[in-house]
Amino acid sequence: YIPIKDIILHFEKYDYRFYWNSDNSVIEIWIPI
Repeated sequence: YIPIKDIILHFEKYDYRFYWNSDNSVIEIWIPI
């Protein structure tokens, strides 16, 4: 289980910097959810 705030921080970390960079980054975004 991951607290909502950690999920939000995870999105903030990867969303605009990395999700466009590689498919692996997209996977990283969804794993915590």
